[in-house]
Amino acid sequence: MKKRNGLAAMLIVTALVGCSATEMTRTSINESGNRESVTYTKYYSAGEWAVPGEIGLEIWMDHEKKVGPFYSIQRALGALGPNDLRAEGLVTIYFVNLDDSPRRVTDINVSLVRGAAEPLEVESLELAPRSVTKAVPGRFPISNYGTEAAVSVQFRIDDLPLSTSTTLRRLTHAELQDPRKDFPYFQAPYYPFDPPLAMPQD
Repeated sequence: MKKRNGLAAMLIVTALVGCSATEMTRTSINESGNRESVTYTKYYSAGEWAVPGEIGLEIWMDHEKKVGPFYSIQRALGALGPNDLRAEGLVTIYFVNLDDSPRRVTDINVSLVRGAAEPLEVESLELAPRSVTKAVPGRFPISNYGTEAAVSVQFRIDDLPLSTSTTLRRLTHAELQDPRKDFPYFQAPYYPFDPPLAMPQD
């Protein structure tokens, strides 16, 4: 009886707290007729030049989805409602200043290319010389089963208006081992960084 009561209490606590469904596995049949599975993490990312050769721009998004303790059972029974299709993406941006001089970024505006979500905004950032500067502008509504999100970013650097568009791609477990290897400022002659860049403080 004590074991049953303990289990009941644990289920109640779990139901109140919930759990996070942030990974996704897709299975397909390849040309040889074999099953292949890919597991995606909760992380989306993209890296571009904000100013070629001088300032890089990284955009990361964390997949967020709160679910109850019986989520896996409901999914197996096909009993999930339309809310299961919706999730949120927490957006974080990084400006990578490779320049030996300080720079100022203002009027930062991050928008989803598709959808009617309100743009996320950051008023201004001060970039120290040879440093990485971080900002967390907010969240976008996203698909719970998506693997990419197209975004547009507008900003001003030292009062010069600039913009870029890119696609945030959801990283697999294999890609998460070296997620920045294709970013342009992680290529020669910019990388390895010498001298090292000052990292942002969380």
